[in-house]
Amino acid sequence: MDKIIIKTYQNKDHEASRDLLKEVLSIDEENLDYNERGKPYLKDGSLFFNISHSRGIIGIAISSKEVGFDLERVKDVSPDTLKMLSEKIYNDSDRRNNACDIASIQKVFTIKEAYLKYLGIGLVMNINKIIIDYDNKTIKYQDYREGHYKTYEYCDILFSVVSSETNEYEIIYKDLN
Repeated sequence: MDKIIIKTYQNKDHEASRDLLKEVLSIDEENLDYNERGKPYLKDGSLFFNISHSRGIIGIAISSKEVGFDLERVKDVSPDTLKMLSEKIYNDSDRRNNACDIASIQKVFTIKEAYLKYLGIGLVMNINKIIIDYDNKTIKYQDYREGHYKTYEYCDILFSVVSSETNEYEIIYKDLN
């Protein structure tokens, strides 16, 4: 049941998201709603999902439990941008456990973004305050609930999923070159 689907798209992000939801979940629009921060969910609670897109790639994580998902395409950046991103995203623990290159920074960002989406709150805080336990594959921020994360790489795509427990995900790649 738990799966992640990654595919390319040509149309606008919002249209691509809606199309992927219809394709993968065969949802009735009447059963779809959004929380106060814009996270979509099924009113009947029959399953959970989360969508992310980045430069022509869209993905959806589907689970029997609450789930957060983020994907990013690795892109080259200037040394100044790299420094700014590391300061914004990394905390001391992140610096000890990761290189200071764009792929590592984006990987940490996808974990933290997926966690915030799992919580359903979006980017409302300074993400370098979020603590990743690299040994136990968990993530937590202050009094919010803990999440378990997994990260994946495929070509130039990095993606992470966070849920209440460690799940195995079937990964489906569609229409990727």
